[in-house]
Amino acid sequence: MYQLSEKFAAVSLSASFPNIVGNHEVTAEFFGAFRLEGDSYNRFYGTLALNGSILSSLFYNVSGTLGYKNYSEGDISDLGFLLQGSATYYPEFKNSSAGLSAIYACKRFTGFTSQTAVNAQTELQYNGLLKAGAFGSIKPIEKLLVSASADAVCVYEELANNAENASGDFGFRGLQFEFSANWMPLSDVSFGFSLTQFLDTDKTGGDMSKTTFDIKASISF
Repeated sequence: MYQLSEKFAAVSLSASFPNIVGNHEVTAEFFGAFRLEGDSYNRFYGTLALNGSILSSLFYNVSGTLGYKNYSEGDISDLGFLLQGSATYYPEFKNSSAGLSAIYACKRFTGFTSQTAVNAQTELQYNGLLKAGAFGSIKPIEKLLVSASADAVCVYEELANNAENASGDFGFRGLQFEFSANWMPLSDVSFGFSLTQFLDTDKTGGDMSKTTFDIKASISF
């Protein structure tokens, strides 16, 4: 039998202002979740995003999220923030793209749901973490899309190792590489392959290096 969780009420609001200044768009979002029974556990998130074009083939996207949670048991309250940004260039060559991206989540930020930020042995969340790097994609032949990325990862030591006696220092932890290929020979048939490698260059508290790969095939009827 499934055990049901406590009742929650969720509220979300969003507003978008396209072409507010030239080719730039501003988006504002709010999300809140309120527990309706048992101990109080409320979470609120506000996001402000800006995106648009810098040049005819160069686009950017920046956003900031402020998150607040309150848990009555233990009188726990946290206020944190997450910042992210990217710049992407689209040359006129085989539907390709290349860009730079970065995301930083402060130590007190907690996402609404669990989301893996770094595919390491200890699956790091968007919490006390900085990830920055480059990415790109290309269609070398028709119906085949290839993409790759490389990121440097910095994290708080105790979050990386779940160690109570960790120093609490924030520093470089390792590198993450991703590669994927997707081939769609027919409109309803597709094949995909992805490979992710995290290289732990620090190894404090244990080696977090990890390799994962996926092979997928799908047929639509």
